[in-house]
Amino acid sequence: MERANIEINRSDSPLFDIIVTTNSGVIFDLTGYTMCFTARKQNKTIVKTEGDGIVISNAINGNAVLTLDPEDTDETGRYDFDIQINNNSRVHTVSLGEINIINDVTKSVPVVS
Repeated sequence: MERANIEINRSDSPLFDIIVTTNSGVIFDLTGYTMCFTARKQNKTIVKTEGDGIVISNAINGNAVLTLDPEDTDETGRYDFDIQINNNSRVHTVSLGEINIINDVTKSVPVVS
């Protein structure tokens, strides 16, 4: 299991490439598995699943992409998170850690026409 500490600017929409491996570093085949990301702090929870922020892009090679939306990252602070995979009989936590959402300098981006 990988432990990660991530920093994100408030209201950004970051993309994260996820590669799932076994404890010995071998690529894990995600065929037949679903994936869920959960981040939580005292008064807010962010949940992303397949079709809502997670795409398993290449199951055989253990690849997935996680996308957070601006409304997911609109509250600053430290969140504990984990990423789990599930095949209806087994649940594995493949990553966990902390996300720190920090204030950004630009509050809004002007629309260029």
